[in-house]
Amino acid sequence: QPSLFDMYWIGDSETYGNPDLKNESSIGYSIYASATYAGYKLRAAYYLNKVDELIQWRQYYLNGASWKPFNVGRAEISNYELESQLELIKYLALGAAITFTRACDFSRATDGSPLPTYNKHLVYTPDLKGMIFISLADERRGVSLRYSYTGKQYSTPDNLIDPLPAFDNLDGAAFYKLAFPHYELACDLKLNNLLNKRYDIYAYIPQPGFNWTAGLSASVRY
Repeated sequence: QPSLFDMYWIGDSETYGNPDLKNESSIGYSIYASATYAGYKLRAAYYLNKVDELIQWRQYYLNGASWKPFNVGRAEISNYELESQLELIKYLALGAAITFTRACDFSRATDGSPLPTYNKHLVYTPDLKGMIFISLADERRGVSLRYSYTGKQYSTPDNLIDPLPAFDNLDGAAFYKLAFPHYELACDLKLNNLLNKRYDIYAYIPQPGFNWTAGLSASVRY
């Protein structure tokens, strides 16, 4: 069922709920295989989901660009995934993952004829996502570096406007923990978009360049 947020949100001038949303239903299938040998892990998987009345937030243009949820009559989403990880030494690990996605709208009118969006790609669903990382860590401290790639994605249901271009990112992270008899302190640092790339994940909404976040947490044990 659509959430109250989806149906009645009126929190700002750029986002609107849709009280006419229909319930969403789906059926999915998946198959996977995995193997581990001498510190090396490999996993392959395939997923297929068929969704009726898919609820999806989309940009629409009425007195400017706004966001509103809509029902997609029928959609099919399939993913091919491949993951691997290798422990070079006790605390050093390498990993990679790639996902190929096909997400299409197969909606038809009440008379059975295809709608203009039939066999078009769903908006904001990249056709390819990939990642490579390296980490050096134990239970108390660690650093990691991650490179990610996101393929093209469409921003309009009819796919008539060129898709948003693919982009890649390089991110870093570090953490350190201090353990005491009855409590533990942990600090972490994340460095995002190290190469200061300019890219969009939504049409006309540029993402930030290089940015960072830091955190400190404490836990108590009895």
